Amino acid sequence: MQARSCTFTLFPILIKFTSPLITALNQMLQSSPITTSPTIVELAGGQWPSHFDDLTVPPVPGKSLVPVFEKDFSVKHDYIWWFHEGNRAIRIADWKLVSHQEKQWELYDMGKDRSESKNLASQFPEKVKEMEKAWTAHLEEFRALAGGEAVNGPKNSPKRAKTN
Repeated sequence: MQARSCTFTLFPILIKFTSPLITALNQMLQSSPITTSPTIVELAGGQWPSHFDDLTVPPVPGKSLVPVFEKDFSVKHDYIWWFHEGNRAIRIADWKLVSHQEKQWELYDMGKDRSESKNLASQFPEKVKEMEKAWTAHLEEFRALAGGEAVNGPKNSPKRAKTN
């Protein structure tokens, strides 16, 4: 049997995006994977459960992206927080506090400096302290939600207690 070959011709497509679509894409880029669950639940017409298998389910920490798809093209976040492979950051409004591994915190005003080229930590030390405190509070909150697994690793995490 002889193999057949196929030839595909690719055509460039030019698309003009409207301003609201660009705004929506920008908002989605500023979102985090934590928005996935509330978005899917809302699109499916469901509700976030309060209990599962005799365990209390914590409230969903993210926000749905459905408003981005429906009308106003924006999702307002109180904050965006992350901690991944030792890299940590928090964004509150236009302020972003970020640190690579164990290095010192860097502070950026994303409204004026989207490329993070001017570290403002030395000019705004109180803002750094305030945001570091918020980052640490969320670390403890997420650690409690995950039963220690997400931060400490599975071998040191406490067993989950069943609730009545």
